[in-house]
Amino acid sequence: MIIFFRMIFCVVLGWIVFDFLAEMYKAKYNNKYIYCIGRLVYIVLYMSIDLWNKPLVNLVYGFISISIVSIILFEIKSLKGIIYNTLFMMGLLSIDIITVCIVSIFKDYTIITSLNHEQIMLFTCIINQILDIATYKYMISLLRKSKIDRISISKSVYFILMLIFQLSIIIYLSYYGITSSGGMLIYIVIVFTILDLYTVFILYQVSKYSEIKYDILFYQKQNAMTHKYYSNMKKKYNESRKLLHDIRNHIVVLEHLYETNQKEVAKNYTLNLYKEMESLGYNYKCNNSILNVIIDEKIRRCKESNIVFNIRIQDTKMDFIESIDLTKIFGNLLDNAIEANLQIEEGKRYIELRIHEFNNYVVINITNSMNQVIWTNDNIFLSTKKDHLGIGLKNIEESVKKYEGNLKIDYSMNEFQVKIVLLIPQKE
Repeated sequence: MIIFFRMIFCVVLGWIVFDFLAEMYKAKYNNKYIYCIGRLVYIVLYMSIDLWNKPLVNLVYGFISISIVSIILFEIKSLKGIIYNTLFMMGLLSIDIITVCIVSIFKDYTIITSLNHEQIMLFTCIINQILDIATYKYMISLLRKSKIDRISISKSVYFILMLIFQLSIIIYLSYYGITSSGGMLIYIVIVFTILDLYTVFILYQVSKYSEIKYDILFYQKQNAMTHKYYSNMKKKYNESRKLLHDIRNHIVVLEHLYETNQKEVAKNYTLNLYKEMESLGYNYKCNNSILNVIIDEKIRRCKESNIVFNIRIQDTKMDFIESIDLTKIFGNLLDNAIEANLQIEEGKRYIELRIHEFNNYVVINITNSMNQVIWTNDNIFLSTKKDHLGIGLKNIEESVKKYEGNLKIDYSMNEFQVKIVLLIPQKE
């Protein structure tokens, strides 16, 4: 009887684990049968290990297998994903331990006696499954809200080591150090749970601070570009006034050159005058003022670095995109494109920017030349710039998701292309 219920427990745990992974991470594959087979293999292996009747082996399998499955079948973000997995399994383990301890206290048995008592283990197994099913959704919700995407690798490693230490203490006390009814073990588990929740809260605050810091940097960058843009406009306005003031003199000079048959000199004089007039116009102008500022600044940088910058922007309204997100998306992508072009010889440098509207979506394409090897880590593109660690693309992804959009990256040895599709919200 107990074996049957333990098999049911393995099935329930496999269902809970895969439901957790599906809620927390994006699936790598579209074929649902792959996940059905994965779930079945996970449950069969768990049943096979459970037949050994070695709780410690079950525990190790539970903690290791969830991370292996998440890496193989889901898109997890390295250490952050392992932290979420470990915290979830710690939650399930805490429920298991507390259930056994409470039953032991109620029956006035030691933990060792309870573990070897078939009826008590059957009862605790049923209670444990009910509690797992009742609480795992809440644990998922709590972990999803505890956004710790921006914490450093060192903090992630520290937190994982702390969880491993806690797990070691709990295992030791559960199977080797406790001969009482388990009151002390309940106390330790509760203390560790409170400590973990507090640590997650601290990490969340650190992550939130980092997010705010990056937003401030982008606002400062946007303000600097806007200030420069309008300073250039003021400068061009003053120069245009000077040109208009001198226009009579220019006409007199040209008339004299043509009257004296100095056509070649007059032609060069006219060309120079055209160049001066062109320099007073806009580099590029679309119907979004923030995008004008960003593109104007990037055009200037491209001219300074001899990068061919081709722009084709359809008359598409992008007023639903917040200015900070426009800066994150276009500022980062065009900065990355310029940085990549600076690594190759002049004459082969180019950037292409295309924006158009299609079926209620804004489609953004940015293509640039490059000659660098692109490194990835867990499907995250790493920046080629020192100490950036792919933060730019991470910010872009966050802004794209904000508008129910999609980001796709393609690259070869000589070219890098980013395609972004953003849903245009319908006005009610």
